[in-house]
Amino acid sequence: MKKFSLAALCLAAFAGNAVAQQVVMPLNTAFFAPGISGLTWRTTAFKFQMMYANSLMTSQGMTGPVLINRVRFRAEDGEANLGGQVYSNVSVRLYDTPTTTVTVQSITATGVPTVTSVPTTGIVNLAFASGTTDATRSFTLVGTSGANLGVSRFISTNSSTSITVSAGFPVAPLAGDTFDVIRAPITFVNTAQTFAANVGANTGTTEVFPIVQVAPASGSFPNDYVIDLPLTTSAFLYDPTTMGNLVIEVSVAAAPAPNPTALIVFGTSAAATGLARRNSATTPTAVAGGLSDFGSVIKLDFVGPGGQTSFDPAKVVSIGAACNAQSSNIQQYFGNEVFDLANSSLMWTPDSLAAPVNYSVAAGATAVDLSKATGLANTGDDALTTHNLAANGWLAPFAYPGGSAVDFLGCTNGFVWLATTTSATANPSVANWLGGAASNFPARFAACWHDFLGTRNLATNPLAGMYIATDTTGGPGNAVTYVTWRETGEFNTVSATPGHSINTLQLAFFELTGQVEMRFGAMNPLTTGCTTGFTRGTLGLGVNSTDSGSRNLSSELPTAATGPNGPRGALLLGTSSRLSYNQSTTFTAVNIPATAAFGAYIYDFAVFEPGIQVPGLLNPGCLLTLQLSPQHAIIQFDLLGGPATTTTPAFGPVPNAPFIFNNVPFYVQYACIDGGTSLWYSSNTLKFTLGNN
Repeated sequence: MKKFSLAALCLAAFAGNAVAQQVVMPLNTAFFAPGISGLTWRTTAFKFQMMYANSLMTSQGMTGPVLINRVRFRAEDGEANLGGQVYSNVSVRLYDTPTTTVTVQSITATGVPTVTSVPTTGIVNLAFASGTTDATRSFTLVGTSGANLGVSRFISTNSSTSITVSAGFPVAPLAGDTFDVIRAPITFVNTAQTFAANVGANTGTTEVFPIVQVAPASGSFPNDYVIDLPLTTSAFLYDPTTMGNLVIEVSVAAAPAPNPTALIVFGTSAAATGLARRNSATTPTAVAGGLSDFGSVIKLDFVGPGGQTSFDPAKVVSIGAACNAQSSNIQQYFGNEVFDLANSSLMWTPDSLAAPVNYSVAAGATAVDLSKATGLANTGDDALTTHNLAANGWLAPFAYPGGSAVDFLGCTNGFVWLATTTSATANPSVANWLGGAASNFPARFAACWHDFLGTRNLATNPLAGMYIATDTTGGPGNAVTYVTWRETGEFNTVSATPGHSINTLQLAFFELTGQVEMRFGAMNPLTTGCTTGFTRGTLGLGVNSTDSGSRNLSSELPTAATGPNGPRGALLLGTSSRLSYNQSTTFTAVNIPATAAFGAYIYDFAVFEPGIQVPGLLNPGCLLTLQLSPQHAIIQFDLLGGPATTTTPAFGPVPNAPFIFNNVPFYVQYACIDGGTSLWYSSNTLKFTLGNN
């Protein structure tokens, strides 16, 4: 296959110009923060310095002085929180780090020195503390008289009466020998624990914010910036090309109120590769703090060259539906996508009451019926409730593709097992959904398989939790079993106060018709993962059922499964990464039919949502999602000869031109033609949003 330029394709379709004024730091945190911390904005009084390498800004086009006039701090990605806490009298100051070497103290050895320890007096305890290795330390001890004249050693620790070096001097100093303590230029690598040592020559004005209120966090990916500091008197003129690293210092004398323990944690970097560092303490007057590579994810607004008008992350989601699977499964794997089935319902109808092979799925019309949430609520974490059908009025087992159930096992994590098992796994995965290999997980219906926790909202609604109840008022043979998750919360929310995430969903199993209705009320975004659908689960002996791929259940309806189960998987298209600036990716198509003569990767900027069936062109059940617009579409042919998998060469990179590409949607779909029927098979479609990494 021929490699081609995304730049040429985009430039043919889009152009634009705007003044840039935002950056997000640390490195590669536009979409996802790899770390979290409660030691940034704390539930108590605090002081912190957040230090960011100037290369983070020069690499984003800051080629000269800029005026930083706003700083925002992002909450942990994927966590919902009501916010509302108020910090009072928040002191904020911006400055750069020292760029020159400075002698900070001259000392005289006392007592009995050794090659690694020099007793002395007059040192502020922790004054010279910095990193844990020589490469991360900022202070050295240099002999100015005696046998170690001119010899330099890194300071590893000190007290108020002694200095310890990381490697021994050639000879032990004598009492009366003199030394200078030298501080090197400060960067995010060798940050000092002493706050004052990190303050450079260029300092802004301290601004006191009478009130800083924590905003709500929706729980999206990326999450919301919940601390917003519009700088006025503290606006800082900064030039990353000539000045030191950027430091943001914040201090607060008292805990926030109300409900400080309900404060959300904040997104951070997680390693030195993020090019950021944190120095923090529990009091605003602290002389020294504790160092960490977990620097806050921030968005800076500024006036001047570089950055972007709107600093948006690159994203990728799967839309449409893959085809050609031999599978009774139908599902949507939401991943980091927003759960978009709130206040809707889905009706699953079997093709046979006694021995179904497949379900068809269509939009339902029934809201959650909370009057059916009766009996004892299960509010446990990863907990199960068994509901025997015969004991609750059913005349026969519930038949489903691959078997029949005599019990329903409701799980507090949003799904119902159709056979006996002890698993209540919290976090959805495709492998476990299909059967978990040797775990032999059985069939299940999942309204939303997610890490829920019923106790989260009990304080505001004592009826919150999971209920299973059967209604037999319709008479014999017409029982309906309701599994209801009422105002259940998410495990990944703070426990101190309720209401941060409220989710109501319901499964209704109808004895008379064999139908199952999924009903959704108010739901949070649930962007840390959710799976909705039906799976046959294991085929036994460690063999998983076949994956039919993810289908958009909010738009790609009606649809039907294509069982019975067989070895042929859905034609699936995947990618190695999101499409962000200066980055390339590859696309891989799997489960290509052996009869395929040739295939094609198709690229476009316009799609049909939902996809469309094209009789005479596509095989039954296959959808065309791309519009094949002559202005934008590119077809990249792929000669096959029967391989089950094919991968493109590197695609990209995306040019670093946000004024052209920012938030541009870009779509990729794979298709291959059957050599016998001359009809095409089509994959799911990848929807990329071009942006930052």
